[in-house]
Amino acid sequence: MKSYYSLLIEGTGIGMSQEQMEGLFQPFGQADSSTTRKYGGTGLGLIISKKIVQLMNGEIAVESEQDAGSTFRFTVSLKAQQSESSQNRALGNQTEMDVGQAIVRMRGAKILLVEDNEINREIVLDILAMSGMTVEMAFDGQEALEFLAKEDFDGVLMDCQMPVMDGYEATFVKIVVQFSTLLCL
Repeated sequence: MKSYYSLLIEGTGIGMSQEQMEGLFQPFGQADSSTTRKYGGTGLGLIISKKIVQLMNGEIAVESEQDAGSTFRFTVSLKAQQSESSQNRALGNQTEMDVGQAIVRMRGAKILLVEDNEINREIVLDILAMSGMTVEMAFDGQEALEFLAKEDFDGVLMDCQMPVMDGYEATFVKIVVQFSTLLCL
């Protein structure tokens, strides 16, 4: 049995033109890409959101009107949870896992979330926690390395642009033998 879930996020901000919306879900897409823009960001948040929703076999869309705000919507369908023994049988008989089963297999995993933006951190933390994962948080790459030196993790989910040591620099820890089997997302 499947259940369908939709989430609407409405804003009363500056809105966007049709032309601006067309590139919105592209990597590094910005409604205002000028050097004097008023709002920050890397232009990766919406493409990451789109990829996550697609991995969940869902859809994401935006409706907007210039000077009147925007509405973002995503919809996903989720299967009802199976008992643990039937999950194990189902996983053992399949060569490819769908995303729902991958999430089930990650239940109980210990993840290090490295993110300096409070809003992004809270959203990802909620998603991982709802998926049954244990999450520790670091605010930059240097703090992540300190966590990794003290504790074992099943995976690391790391932002690339952060103060002190960014995700690009910190990802090189995989070269160190001690961390070579660590899943870096």
